[in-house]
Amino acid sequence: MVQCGIWVAAWAGVGYYLIKKLAVGTTQVTLTAETLTVQPTGGTARQVLLREIVSYAHNEYNGNESLLLRLPTGKPVVIGYNSTFCDEGDFPALVADFEAQIADVPPATTAAAPVSILREKTFFEKPVGNAIGWLILVAMVGFTGYLLLYGLKPGKTGSLFLVYGNGLAYLAAWRNARSKQAKAQ
Repeated sequence: MVQCGIWVAAWAGVGYYLIKKLAVGTTQVTLTAETLTVQPTGGTARQVLLREIVSYAHNEYNGNESLLLRLPTGKPVVIGYNSTFCDEGDFPALVADFEAQIADVPPATTAAAPVSILREKTFFEKPVGNAIGWLILVAMVGFTGYLLLYGLKPGKTGSLFLVYGNGLAYLAAWRNARSKQAKAQ
């Protein structure tokens, strides 16, 4: 049994190392009053005019963050960050600067209409995310009541931790998204 644990730990370490070295790369993001430039290490730079962005979405969950920019062509530009594999970077500051910058994007010409970039709702802000959140909350309260009345069967503590761990992780992300939505309004 101990040997199995050692093998699992060794393969997990090898997997982490391979992901960090082979699948994760650094990207330089430059934001100006009119453009956002994304320059991956060893790749070609992509420059996006802020006035051409139709909408954006900022998603944050469990140490992962992404900024998705939707263009009129339909092809999105995605910038991602993972706190597990990325050593440095201030992604929340980038998102805050981006939101401040798009608040007053100048139009292409003086006769053009002002540019308005829409913020898309995250999964946790959409009605389906709210329904799932309330469903999980009710299920966890009901499950707790069941445990108080009937107790836990021997050997089932793993299931208990799985239910509460996943439920609380979803509820934390759901609450976080709802509080951000309330601050934005």
